Amino acid sequence: MKKPAKYSLIPFFALLQILYCTSLFASDTTKTWSSLVKDFSKKELKVEWISQPPDSNNVKEFEIIDVRPDSTHLGMFSTNGYLSKSTILNFRDGFSLEQVLKTKLLKKSDTGTEVLMIIKDFWMTDVKTKRIENNELGRQEFQTSKVVFHLDLFVKQEEQYYPLIRIDTVIWSNKNISTSADKLVESALVVINEKIIIAFQSSSYQNRTAQTRQTILTNYNKYDPLKIIKENTPQKGIYYTYDQFKKNRPTTENFKINIDKYQLATLFLVNNKGEETYKRDIWGLYDGSNFYIMQDGMLFRLYQEGKAFYWLGLKEYDQRSIVAPAAVPLGGGWAAVGFEKVGSTVKVKLSPKLLDINTGKEY
Repeated sequence: MKKPAKYSLIPFFALLQILYCTSLFASDTTKTWSSLVKDFSKKELKVEWISQPPDSNNVKEFEIIDVRPDSTHLGMFSTNGYLSKSTILNFRDGFSLEQVLKTKLLKKSDTGTEVLMIIKDFWMTDVKTKRIENNELGRQEFQTSKVVFHLDLFVKQEEQYYPLIRIDTVIWSNKNISTSADKLVESALVVINEKIIIAFQSSSYQNRTAQTRQTILTNYNKYDPLKIIKENTPQKGIYYTYDQFKKNRPTTENFKINIDKYQLATLFLVNNKGEETYKRDIWGLYDGSNFYIMQDGMLFRLYQEGKAFYWLGLKEYDQRSIVAPAAVPLGGGWAAVGFEKVGSTVKVKLSPKLLDINTGKEY
């Protein structure tokens, strides 16, 4: 993308198409995330549509604790399919993720072991479709949606808990999330169940150091990569890396955010002579009032909701030139000799993003 003009990234006559609100740019700092979510669509999965894994995992009781930054939904913000509005994915009839995992993984039996499961991540979303090689099947496939889940499991024996297994997995689907969500959950259940069975068969947990339940929960409650930024007064400045953001240690530089209601926000550094330089290679910044994250050289406001951070970022950015025939005068009139650029249009679509607190990127 070409370097923009000093005071206008998008020309006044640009065509701006926003996902659900025509004036919602990073300059709009009056809205809260809760008010924005009210405009989203909702898709709810029927729990009865989700099949149980076929094999027994030797667990007679699950205690499941959800420590995700946002445990209120499953994802599906970035829709690449036919859905025109951003969509929140959740279970129908008020079922929580903990209830679904317990219901589908637990085999009703008086024999077996008690297990504590910590849900660190469980997020489902569409991705930009890409072709992959499936070496096992010897053919090419497409990735269109995914479920990401990170779980820690512990075996309870008397009042001690032994680390059983850690599950960090991504499962892909070649279908849009609006049609693949229930199958992705089923696939996740199968993987979790299989890994539990294998872990019990190996009996390796018996040789691991045991902990009390309170110690385990204390450790997880302490673990928050953004604890410093949430509990301390933010420092005004630029975060060149996500690590700077997590530690609340920005680089102090003079800067200017170039925003108005007709354009996306851009960043300029200002030297001691008042000269401005367009900047597009930072992670984010704090301007004294709001956090911003940078995506493709443009700034988007970060919204904090509970333990989570969100932003309305680029889903689609398409800048095209408008051309007209170029002509030169001849003796008998004018002759076209090609085309010349006379303007440009920009098509912008925004989509909600959830910050992955482990990587500093979107899910």
